[in-house]
Amino acid sequence: MGSLEHPLSSLSIEGSVKADGESSRESTRNNYYSMNNGSNVNPGGGSGGTILLFLRSLALGEAAVLSSIGGHGSLHGGGGGGGGRIHFHWSDIPTGDVYQPIASVKGSIHSRLPCKAILFFLFLFLRPEHKGLVWRYEGPFPVLGKVGKVSYQVELPTKSICSSFANVKFLVFVDADEHHLVTFQISRHHDSVVSVCGIFCYQTTVGHGGGLARDQSGMGENGTVTGKACPRGLYGIFCEECPAGTYKNVTGSDRSLCRHCPYHELPRRAIYISVRGGIAETPCPYKCISDRYHMPHCYTALEELIYTFGGPWLFCLLLLGVLILLALVLSVARMKFVGVDESPGPAPTQHGSQIDHSFPFLESLNEVLETNRAEESQSHVHRMYFMGPNTFSEPWHLPHTPPEQIKEIVYEGAFNGFVDEINAIAAYQWWEGSMHSILSILAYPLAWSWQQWRRRKKLQQLREFVRSGYDHACLRSCRSRALYEGLKVAATSDLMLAHVDFFLGGDEKRTDLPFRLQQRFPMSLPFGGDGSYMAPFSLNSDNILTSLMSQAIPPTTWYRLVAGLNAQLRLVRRGRLRVTFRPVLRWLETHASPALRVHGVQVDLAWFQSTACGYCQYGLLVYAVEDETESTPVDGVDGAIQNEHQSR
Repeated sequence: MGSLEHPLSSLSIEGSVKADGESSRESTRNNYYSMNNGSNVNPGGGSGGTILLFLRSLALGEAAVLSSIGGHGSLHGGGGGGGGRIHFHWSDIPTGDVYQPIASVKGSIHSRLPCKAILFFLFLFLRPEHKGLVWRYEGPFPVLGKVGKVSYQVELPTKSICSSFANVKFLVFVDADEHHLVTFQISRHHDSVVSVCGIFCYQTTVGHGGGLARDQSGMGENGTVTGKACPRGLYGIFCEECPAGTYKNVTGSDRSLCRHCPYHELPRRAIYISVRGGIAETPCPYKCISDRYHMPHCYTALEELIYTFGGPWLFCLLLLGVLILLALVLSVARMKFVGVDESPGPAPTQHGSQIDHSFPFLESLNEVLETNRAEESQSHVHRMYFMGPNTFSEPWHLPHTPPEQIKEIVYEGAFNGFVDEINAIAAYQWWEGSMHSILSILAYPLAWSWQQWRRRKKLQQLREFVRSGYDHACLRSCRSRALYEGLKVAATSDLMLAHVDFFLGGDEKRTDLPFRLQQRFPMSLPFGGDGSYMAPFSLNSDNILTSLMSQAIPPTTWYRLVAGLNAQLRLVRRGRLRVTFRPVLRWLETHASPALRVHGVQVDLAWFQSTACGYCQYGLLVYAVEDETESTPVDGVDGAIQNEHQSR
């Protein structure tokens, strides 16, 4: 149909288009005679013809038949005829985005069509009113295949009384449009039921197979169904799109030309998709399995951020660096702008004192003179330091025994109750320490920030308790209990060293209180911090301490001493105390002691009593100079450090 120059624009088939070979037909009588005599030889089936279609599109309906099969051979004679040829020559095959299917075929197309079988049963009833056979038919049933030279296997129901293996002499073939069966005339004279099985094959779809032989002769060769070679991306007789996940970059119609797309190019959360006109080149198109993943790698928003910065490991290192930097910035900002205690201010310089610019101390901004709080320092009796580094495993705590300096102004029993309440508030809950341990493993800078936040909360709770929650019942002064001014809690900026200051109420009527500076000697000044990078050792000098020291030492000299000592203490590192404390000792001998000895004061590096967990505090011991014999503090501190290591 059509021609190469003038192809059909469209072909629609609803009926039959056949070019079948002729089958050998014989009468029932001849069939019966051939089966019993076996001497007649009949011709074989004819070969199928050729159907050549030049067209642009095809529509094959459900009931349509396009056939070019070979004819069947005779019952006792030659073999079946060979199948014919059906060729589709497509004049215009659209590709790419303008692709449209060129054929619409209902049903399936096979290169070799299977036969169907109908099994019928022949029953013989010997009754007075009937002299003959009564026929009954069932089926159709499929032919499973050839099992011998002259036998075929048929798929029969389990209730069938016939064997599933049938000899070729009982195969009767008819055309698809025939509605009758060729039967056998058999006579029996027995009082029994006789069963005879017969089978026939029929064709129902597009066919080009070879005809079947009705005896021991062979079947005809199968014909061919071909089409014009398809362009890239299309395959098959009707030039269909290659399935999703395959591509075809050559011209041809074979299904094997559609190759699988490389699996390493497909992301983990993606699937291949089909495109209009097929896929001609790699990489093959795909899409993510969900809308929450983003092309081209099908990552989530967090994964895209991680891989933007070089992958998980590099991103973790970068995130860790950012967290460390953020922790440092927040720590510096907190120490600078969020004070935990009242800003220490120096007392006014004594009249006539001058600054010696040749003094070998570091100058500090603390030399700026501020308002003196003389009235507070004049009523100050004693400063009692908390023990412990204020950690989750060892929080702050006060000893129950009151020092000798405050025994005259407190009730010892009430003081023990006050200490119990203070220690209970300063203790941490178990979940606070657990959270710190978890953050120490996952992100240490966050663990340090968490610890500082909880320390700040504890200090606020202690100050609120002493300021308004406690009735100051441990103080003997009625005025102090009424005005809540006899006790104050403060801490250093690193929140590791805290103290309680005891003040007179003004109604004690004691002329020997408060003590002068010389009466307070020897006086302990512990360092804040623990010698780590985030909290180095430092000496904190607030208003009260500065006012007390100004009774013997000029404020300018004291400020320079504190600034120079803190500069030396920044180099002290925990774990190397023996080595890093030696420069501090030499600095005290060569710079601090000569300048303070002029005023009758001496300072030495000291090690104070350790706690039950082995934590000890370092600081200065300030005392009056009684003779010119110089002490050897280096040996004393070495012994203290040695004792510290032994206690730990």
